[in-house]
Amino acid sequence: MFLPKSSDVFAGRIRCFSRPRLMGLAVAVAALLMPCLGAAAQDASLPQAHPDIPLVVDDGSAFDLGGVELPEAGDALTRYDFVGAGANVIADPSHSLAPFVRKVVSQLKAGDEVVRIVHVGDSHVRGHFFPGAVKGHLEQLLGADAVVRDYEVFDYGTPGISRETGWGGVVYQVYGINGATAQRFSDERHVDEIAALSPDLLIVSLGTNESVGAKYARMQHKNQLDQLMRMLAARCPSTPVLLTTPPGAYRRVRGRYQPNANVRLAAETIAGYAEEKGYAWWDLYNVAGGDRACVNWWDNGLMQRDHLHFTKEGYWLMGDLLYSAIVNLIKEYVEHGF
Repeated sequence: MFLPKSSDVFAGRIRCFSRPRLMGLAVAVAALLMPCLGAAAQDASLPQAHPDIPLVVDDGSAFDLGGVELPEAGDALTRYDFVGAGANVIADPSHSLAPFVRKVVSQLKAGDEVVRIVHVGDSHVRGHFFPGAVKGHLEQLLGADAVVRDYEVFDYGTPGISRETGWGGVVYQVYGINGATAQRFSDERHVDEIAALSPDLLIVSLGTNESVGAKYARMQHKNQLDQLMRMLAARCPSTPVLLTTPPGAYRRVRGRYQPNANVRLAAETIAGYAEEKGYAWWDLYNVAGGDRACVNWWDNGLMQRDHLHFTKEGYWLMGDLLYSAIVNLIKEYVEHGF
């Protein structure tokens, strides 16, 4: 008795299939292998950066305010001539912020939701006045009882992370790092701390420090931003993200200050990346006047002497603008019922 070689057995089995059956088998095997081939072509440890939230088209009932009135733009937005140079809106073409808006609307009607927002960024955020203005407005709108109030004034010396009470309202956490870039935040410790706050909305305000040098590397900036967003997507897979562009800055050349054109390039990179990946974005750079943004801030006494940072009033105005843009976004959802 002899045993045939395994190759003979395999060849014999192959001959048992007709040509159409062989073609069908080949297609089936290819279909099974495609996910593996696609995964091998990408970084296996980091998912593609994009909002991991399917667009839910409903009848609009989720955005019905039930008679609740939303506020109009505050007086601060009419105090300066340059405000309104660009449309103060949040671009959200893929409707990625729908889950956040649904939760806000639910809190406005019922009052028992906890709406968690985490705002991360550089020194503009670390100073707390910019996000603090948004935080204060949203606490008036959605309720301030969700956090322990252990401070009188929300400023640089106030902890940015608050303790929750368990009551309904907004929890606006601020995570700022002086001199931060997207690369600086691409650290497991920072990403884990952000994820631990369980945000319903993550606001990322970076770009100024990427543009401070004499030369600006657009592709490097985009790759570093993508690395950060991939890490956040891995740890916060269902969290809507709002990217913001920098507010504008000067650069010192031969002893004189002149508008830093690199900020425009950084703003374009952030907005372009957001549009490409399906994230929402708020273009503060163009809201403040685009290439004249820093001139507008300076001429109105809203920048500090370093021509990079802003006065308390300047940061408050940024916060007023962002809050107004958020309210405008909610109104858009209510009107169109995405």
